[in-house]
Amino acid sequence: MLSFDSSLTDALTTHSTTAFWVLKLYYNDESSFYGVSDQDRIDGSDTYYGIVSSWGNLNQSLDFFNFTTSTRNMSVKLINTDNTIEGGRFSDLFSTNNFANRKWELFLNTNRAGTYDTAARMIGTGIISGDIKYDPKFITLTLLDKSSTYHKQLPTNVVDLATYPNAPEKNIDKPI
Repeated sequence: MLSFDSSLTDALTTHSTTAFWVLKLYYNDESSFYGVSDQDRIDGSDTYYGIVSSWGNLNQSLDFFNFTTSTRNMSVKLINTDNTIEGGRFSDLFSTNNFANRKWELFLNTNRAGTYDTAARMIGTGIISGDIKYDPKFITLTLLDKSSTYHKQLPTNVVDLATYPNAPEKNIDKPI
Protein backbone atom coordinates (compact mmCIF):
# COMPACT_ATOMS: atom_id res chain seq x y z
CA MET A 1 0.00 0.00 0.00
CA LEU A 2 1.28 3.46 -0.90
CA SER A 3 1.84 5.85 1.97
CA PHE A 4 2.32 9.54 1.14
CA ASP A 5 3.74 12.35 3.23
CA SER A 6 1.36 14.46 5.33
CA SER A 7 1.54 17.59 3.15
CA LEU A 8 0.36 15.67 0.08
CA THR A 9 -2.33 13.85 2.04
CA ASP A 10 -3.52 17.13 3.61
CA ALA A 11 -3.58 18.92 0.25
CA LEU A 12 -5.66 16.16 -1.30
CA THR A 13 -8.00 15.92 1.72
CA THR A 14 -8.56 19.47 2.91
CA HIS A 15 -8.25 21.56 -0.21
CA SER A 16 -10.12 19.37 -2.72
CA THR A 17 -7.25 19.96 -5.09
CA THR A 18 -6.42 17.99 -8.19
CA ALA A 19 -3.55 15.53 -8.25
CA PHE A 20 -1.09 15.29 -11.13
CA TRP A 21 1.90 13.20 -12.14
CA VAL A 22 5.42 14.27 -13.04
CA LEU A 23 7.81 11.88 -14.75
CA LYS A 24 11.59 11.99 -14.79
CA LEU A 25 13.23 10.41 -17.84
CA TYR A 26 16.94 9.92 -17.23
CA TYR A 27 19.50 9.71 -20.03
CA ASN A 28 23.17 8.95 -20.73
CA ASP A 29 24.86 8.22 -17.37
CA GLU A 30 21.60 8.92 -15.45
CA SER A 31 23.01 12.06 -13.82
CA SER A 32 20.55 14.21 -15.81
CA PHE A 33 16.89 13.92 -16.72
CA TYR A 34 14.10 15.54 -18.66
CA GLY A 35 10.94 16.08 -16.66
CA VAL A 36 7.55 15.75 -18.34
CA SER A 37 3.96 16.20 -17.19
CA ASP A 38 0.52 17.03 -18.56
CA GLN A 39 1.30 20.77 -18.45
CA ASP A 40 4.39 22.91 -17.89
CA ARG A 41 5.42 22.83 -14.24
CA ILE A 42 8.38 24.38 -12.41
CA ASP A 43 9.67 22.81 -9.19
CA GLY A 44 12.67 24.76 -7.88
CA SER A 45 15.35 24.34 -10.53
CA ASP A 46 13.52 21.41 -12.20
CA THR A 47 11.34 22.00 -15.26
CA TYR A 48 8.63 19.51 -16.21
CA TYR A 49 7.59 20.08 -19.81
CA GLY A 50 3.87 19.80 -20.52
CA ILE A 51 4.18 17.37 -23.40
CA VAL A 52 2.39 14.28 -22.03
CA SER A 53 -0.54 13.51 -24.30
CA SER A 54 -1.52 10.24 -22.58
CA TRP A 55 -0.27 8.30 -19.58
CA GLY A 56 -1.37 5.00 -21.14
CA ASN A 57 -2.14 1.84 -19.21
CA LEU A 58 -0.25 -0.04 -16.55
CA ASN A 59 -0.12 -3.71 -17.57
CA GLN A 60 0.95 -6.81 -15.68
CA SER A 61 -0.02 -10.46 -15.76
CA LEU A 62 0.05 -12.96 -12.92
CA ASP A 63 -0.45 -16.72 -12.99
CA PHE A 64 -0.93 -17.52 -9.31
CA PHE A 65 -0.93 -21.31 -9.65
CA ASN A 66 2.25 -21.48 -11.72
CA PHE A 67 4.07 -18.72 -9.80
CA THR A 68 4.75 -16.68 -12.94
CA THR A 69 4.29 -13.01 -13.64
CA SER A 70 5.14 -10.56 -16.38
CA THR A 71 7.02 -7.35 -15.79
CA ARG A 72 4.69 -4.45 -15.22
CA ASN A 73 4.91 -1.84 -17.92
CA MET A 74 3.30 1.47 -18.69
CA SER A 75 3.22 3.45 -21.88
CA VAL A 76 3.46 7.23 -22.01
CA LYS A 77 2.65 9.19 -25.15
CA LEU A 78 4.49 12.48 -25.60
CA ILE A 79 3.79 15.30 -28.06
CA ASN A 80 6.57 15.31 -30.67
CA THR A 81 5.83 18.35 -32.82
CA ASP A 82 8.15 21.22 -33.76
CA ASN A 83 9.27 23.40 -30.84
CA THR A 84 7.68 21.19 -28.16
CA ILE A 85 10.75 20.93 -25.95
CA GLU A 86 13.83 23.15 -25.95
CA GLY A 87 13.09 24.45 -29.46
CA GLY A 88 12.74 21.03 -31.10
CA ARG A 89 11.03 17.68 -31.06
CA PHE A 90 11.37 15.17 -28.23
CA SER A 91 12.63 12.64 -30.79
CA ASP A 92 15.56 15.03 -31.45
CA LEU A 93 16.59 14.53 -27.82
CA PHE A 94 16.68 10.79 -28.48
CA SER A 95 19.11 11.26 -31.33
CA THR A 96 21.54 13.19 -29.09
CA ASN A 97 20.99 11.41 -25.74
CA ASN A 98 20.70 7.76 -24.76
CA PHE A 99 17.33 7.23 -23.02
CA ALA A 100 16.91 3.52 -23.77
CA ASN A 101 17.51 1.24 -20.77
CA ARG A 102 17.85 4.25 -18.48
CA LYS A 103 15.94 4.99 -15.27
CA TRP A 104 12.50 6.63 -14.99
CA GLU A 105 10.66 7.83 -11.88
CA LEU A 106 6.97 8.75 -11.54
CA PHE A 107 5.66 11.02 -8.75
CA LEU A 108 2.13 11.93 -7.58
CA ASN A 109 1.66 15.58 -6.56
CA THR A 110 -0.63 18.55 -6.00
CA ASN A 111 0.08 22.27 -6.45
CA ARG A 112 -0.19 22.74 -2.66
CA ALA A 113 2.14 19.93 -1.59
CA GLY A 114 5.59 21.44 -2.16
CA THR A 115 8.56 19.69 -3.80
CA TYR A 116 7.44 17.26 -6.49
CA ASP A 117 10.16 14.61 -6.44
CA THR A 118 10.37 13.42 -2.84
CA ALA A 119 10.71 9.71 -2.05
CA ALA A 120 7.34 9.75 -0.26
CA ARG A 121 5.61 10.84 -3.49
CA MET A 122 7.27 8.34 -5.82
CA ILE A 123 4.71 5.86 -7.15
CA GLY A 124 6.83 4.07 -9.72
CA THR A 125 10.37 3.57 -10.96
CA GLY A 126 11.99 1.42 -13.58
CA ILE A 127 13.78 1.30 -16.90
CA ILE A 128 12.84 3.00 -20.19
CA SER A 129 12.39 0.23 -22.74
CA GLY A 130 14.34 0.29 -26.01
CA ASP A 131 11.00 -0.17 -27.80
CA ILE A 132 10.38 3.48 -28.75
CA LYS A 133 7.74 4.37 -31.32
CA TYR A 134 7.51 7.81 -32.85
CA ASP A 135 6.19 9.83 -35.77
CA PRO A 136 6.15 13.59 -36.48
CA LYS A 137 3.33 14.15 -33.96
CA PHE A 138 3.88 11.72 -31.06
CA ILE A 139 6.52 9.56 -29.40
CA THR A 140 5.46 6.58 -27.27
CA LEU A 141 7.76 5.19 -24.61
CA THR A 142 7.30 1.93 -22.76
CA LEU A 143 8.31 2.20 -19.13
CA LEU A 144 9.29 -1.11 -17.54
CA ASP A 145 8.64 -1.38 -13.81
CA LYS A 146 11.37 -2.60 -11.49
CA SER A 147 9.46 -2.41 -8.23
CA SER A 148 9.55 -6.20 -8.05
CA THR A 149 13.08 -5.82 -6.71
CA TYR A 150 11.50 -4.26 -3.62
CA HIS A 151 8.94 -7.00 -3.03
CA LYS A 152 9.35 -10.31 -1.22
CA GLN A 153 9.16 -13.56 -3.14
CA LEU A 154 6.32 -15.91 -2.38
CA PRO A 155 7.31 -19.39 -1.26
CA THR A 156 6.93 -22.00 -3.94
CA ASN A 157 5.94 -25.00 -1.82
CA VAL A 158 3.68 -27.23 -3.85
CA VAL A 159 1.57 -30.28 -3.18
CA ASP A 160 3.57 -33.41 -4.02
CA LEU A 161 2.68 -37.09 -3.62
CA ALA A 162 5.63 -37.84 -1.34
CA THR A 163 4.54 -35.32 1.28
CA TYR A 164 0.77 -35.49 0.68
CA PRO A 165 0.00 -39.04 -0.54
CA ASN A 166 -3.79 -38.57 -0.15
CA ALA A 167 -4.00 -35.22 -1.97
CA PRO A 168 -6.51 -35.01 -4.84
CA GLU A 169 -4.86 -35.40 -8.23
CA LYS A 170 -6.02 -31.92 -9.35
CA ASN A 171 -3.93 -30.38 -6.51
CA ILE A 172 -0.63 -32.11 -7.36
CA ASP A 173 2.10 -29.56 -8.23
CA LYS A 174 -0.16 -26.66 -7.18
CA PRO A 175 0.81 -24.14 -4.45
CA ILE A 176 -0.03 -25.00 -0.88
